[in-house]
Amino acid sequence: DRGRCYMCKEKFTKILQPTLDRIDCKKGHSADNVRPCCAPCNMCRSDRPTTIDNEAVYHLLRNGITGGLSNVMHRVNIAGDTKINHFKISVGDIHTYGGLSFCSKDSDNVMTHVMGVDFNSLYPFAMGSIRRPWIKYDNGTMYMPAALVEYTADPDKATSIFNEIFSTRFAETDTEAKSGLLLIVSLKGHIDSPYLNEFINFPPIFRNINIDTDDAAVVGDITAQQIKKVGVTGGTQRKLTQLLSTHDEYMTFSSYYLYFLIDRCHCIVDENAEIVTFTKTDCFKKFVTTFMNRRIAAMKLGNKGYEKYCKMMMNSSYGFDILNEEKYTKTKLCDYAETKDSQRRPNFISARRINNDLYLVTYRSTHYKCNTCIQLGLFTLDNAKYAYCAFAYDFLYRCLDMSKIHFIEGDTDSSYLAIAGNPDHDIHQGFRYVVADRGFYHKHYYEWFPDPYYGKENEKKLGGFKAARKVAIDAEHMKFRMGVKAYRAEKEAEKEERRLKQELREKELAAEAEAERAKEAEVEKEAEFEREKAMMREKEAEAEAEKEALKEAGMQKEAEKEREVGRSRDLERRIERIEKEREEMREDRKQMEKDREDMRQALRDVQWRNDEETLRQIEALKRRHAEELRQLEQRLRESTDKKVEELAAKVDPEVKKAKEEAAVEEEVAAIKKNEHKIEHRRSRDAANNG
Repeated sequence: DRGRCYMCKEKFTKILQPTLDRIDCKKGHSADNVRPCCAPCNMCRSDRPTTIDNEAVYHLLRNGITGGLSNVMHRVNIAGDTKINHFKISVGDIHTYGGLSFCSKDSDNVMTHVMGVDFNSLYPFAMGSIRRPWIKYDNGTMYMPAALVEYTADPDKATSIFNEIFSTRFAETDTEAKSGLLLIVSLKGHIDSPYLNEFINFPPIFRNINIDTDDAAVVGDITAQQIKKVGVTGGTQRKLTQLLSTHDEYMTFSSYYLYFLIDRCHCIVDENAEIVTFTKTDCFKKFVTTFMNRRIAAMKLGNKGYEKYCKMMMNSSYGFDILNEEKYTKTKLCDYAETKDSQRRPNFISARRINNDLYLVTYRSTHYKCNTCIQLGLFTLDNAKYAYCAFAYDFLYRCLDMSKIHFIEGDTDSSYLAIAGNPDHDIHQGFRYVVADRGFYHKHYYEWFPDPYYGKENEKKLGGFKAARKVAIDAEHMKFRMGVKAYRAEKEAEKEERRLKQELREKELAAEAEAERAKEAEVEKEAEFEREKAMMREKEAEAEAEKEALKEAGMQKEAEKEREVGRSRDLERRIERIEKEREEMREDRKQMEKDREDMRQALRDVQWRNDEETLRQIEALKRRHAEELRQLEQRLRESTDKKVEELAAKVDPEVKKAKEEAAVEEEVAAIKKNEHKIEHRRSRDAANNG
């Protein structure tokens, strides 16, 4: 695996550059705590959230963001008069919606009081990865998404990835939990029909849907009457409400909320369309716990200003991640001509005159990009919905007599319940007289509600509820409190035992890893020894090759000397041939001189005889001799230049240096002398002709 990423096994290149990935991110970069890893894998393994650069993923997340619930179930709730009301699905009932027939029936139980519950810092808890015993997944922790790992719009592949991740949801250790992946999936689904009556009074799917606000069967008679009374026609609007199915629409869900819908609410996934996977992080835990501790400290000191500041910092910190830049507008100051041109643009919104030639023009943004980690906002909202539904179905429905309770309304982090309790008791009775499973109630009550014996820290604990009004604690509840403490001590002991077992297991794994590393080191040493032996053999072979090369070089030098002697002899022979050619040229020149002398004599004879025919012959002979002289001179120059070049190219510089300089100088001097003689003869002939 040398030169490769330990995760993807790809070779390092200039594009796929190597980095060092820490094995334990709580420790520094040391030789025993790092592994070679390529930059993309190191980024994916990082616990820091990253922005989205995939347009399809961006639109999936943007369209899947769903805010907090605000839903009224029962409008009129009068103590001593209003009866507890529930919906029931059956065939042939008067109301039909979404393909289901249902009715609304009053029970014989008359409400006595209203109980309000409010979540402590719901959104900070949803993003803070705080461990709570009622969280059934990832060892009691809701992690947040970090870096995008994979996206696919192939339904078959999306189903395969979903099933693989869904099978690992019940992690038992933090290491196992954090090494897994989170998902966001677009799907169609519904609550299984045998369980519809269990969930119809508080449908667990909180999603947006198109609603015809003019239809009384949909919005209710009272709402329809109010709409007609004020003369408003709403038409079809998209509203956030509670559903029992996705109504044949693709809706987006995140990990923990979807796990809860499948495991607890018997939700059946009909079809997967798209899926996105992310690595896990708990990097916001320190931020949330720090500001919560500061808020509690400020409350103890009575510093309301700082307490509100800490509350706002926690509750609004996630909001920046889901800002929608698509809805942003741009404003520009323009003169009359620019304003007139801008009104022709398709993204023009409005123009307002400021003075004679200055207008304030507003445009709709045509380009935008995702500069925030939008996946954090979606998970925060869905984790909050999971906590909300877990309180309802894992606590209220589990231990209370829901035939004596109905939901009045549900808000983002609070809910109000109409309760048919003891009419002889005051309004502070809480759930005391509607508890069906007292053992479960007393065992898990303080997992959700504050324990007054632990002060403000427990009253404002993250992941817990507080009552909207003070609730009396009965004697039976107090009697069970010691049992709760014993149960907690038992749980702490079990937790400590699991921790010790985990530590022991980690030590065993560390010992096994150390033994494996020692074995690998031994194998590496043996391999290093073999490499050294191979290197020695290679060096010996290189020495032998070097000896052979030296021997071959000596033989080559002897051959080169012989070739040098041969080249010297060839040079002498060439010089002799050149001298012979020069001698022949001299003879030719003498013959030319003789011919010229004959020509002059003939010319003198012609002049003496004044014979015209003879003059013409002499002129022709003169021209022929002049042409021959020119050709001879040309051959002489070409032959001389060629011989000089051959001598310069073929004679070794070290051997020919002395001879060549002298020969070339003599040749050049002879050529210059010949040229001088030829020029002198030409001038003399010209003078004679004149």
